[in-house]
Amino acid sequence: MAAKWSFHLVDSKFTKVGEVLNAVERKTKIGIRQLDTASFKIRADNELFLPLYAEDTYLQVYQDQTLRFYGPVITPEFASDETGGTPTIAVNAISPGWYLTKRLTGKSAAGTTYTAQDKANMSKQIIDTNNAEAETHIETTAISSGSIGTYTAGPYKKSMSCIKDLATGFDGFDWKFTPLEEKGTKLARFDAAAVIGSELPDIVFEYGCGKHNMRSMSFKRDIGNLLNLAYHITDNGPSDPLGVISIEESISRGEHGLFEEVVESAGLFDEGLRKAWARENVNVRGVPRLIATMTSDFVEGDARTPEPFVDYSPGDLVVARARTQGVQLFDAFVRCYNVEVAVDDNGTPTYIPTIVEEEGEGAEEA
Repeated sequence: MAAKWSFHLVDSKFTKVGEVLNAVERKTKIGIRQLDTASFKIRADNELFLPLYAEDTYLQVYQDQTLRFYGPVITPEFASDETGGTPTIAVNAISPGWYLTKRLTGKSAAGTTYTAQDKANMSKQIIDTNNAEAETHIETTAISSGSIGTYTAGPYKKSMSCIKDLATGFDGFDWKFTPLEEKGTKLARFDAAAVIGSELPDIVFEYGCGKHNMRSMSFKRDIGNLLNLAYHITDNGPSDPLGVISIEESISRGEHGLFEEVVESAGLFDEGLRKAWARENVNVRGVPRLIATMTSDFVEGDARTPEPFVDYSPGDLVVARARTQGVQLFDAFVRCYNVEVAVDDNGTPTYIPTIVEEEGEGAEEA
């Protein structure tokens, strides 16, 4: 049988209220390097109406018996129907990592400096410090990215922003908040590693060719993020004796004209690392961004279409190809960044995988 996706509401004491039934527009998006989300819509005469407005609540999403999402409900939004029909409530939930956007790190004039430490472990320490002050609902374990650096968190900077600073760049790391069940106030565990996922050359997504396992696709060429002259300035500003570093991609400039920008990287002072960071930016962003979105309907027993979280998961490297009007649009080894699951009124899931080109995350999506 095909996997059953179910949504469950949890109250402020972390006790299940019940399954979300008679709901429409049920969706969840699960990935790496992002805060997962989930949402649904019910009528105002649904029995979940009062719990949603009486207290803080949480949402769990299961694929069969496996918990895929667990996070706080941010907005139950009541909307009346001008035609006199029954009002509806649109419910949106987000990963517990959201709490770190509401917590601060480096609460002093100088901030908090972590010297020559593993970048993922610095992130763990930031969460641990927040937990010591007040519950974040996030569990931590020993982690390592393999990248060592010095970073000043703050002063008074959002904790999630600090973690994204540390994770960004050529020596960054992958992270995610893995949902936890039966852990009391802990809703998720912060996981981080140099790379999350595996190489899966047998998992193939094809539109207009081969397996024909993608039923629809959009594709666009975007120059909105072009960069071919990158400057790096230290946290101390352009007057720093270390100077301003600039790296140019001359081929891109010749083809597209001049696109310049200061590339941010907090806490980076080493000259070699600064040059490498600027070079990484122009290498990735020196060409137009090619963005595609593919939609698949997984059918049990149909070997053509890979099933998410069974055959592949966010972080894995897969193959994507698209051909139309006799033209090969792309054929690349790419990385699954996230998977959106949309569940229809009959409980049938539709999967929309987002994949990005391995060299330069975000260079190509599908």
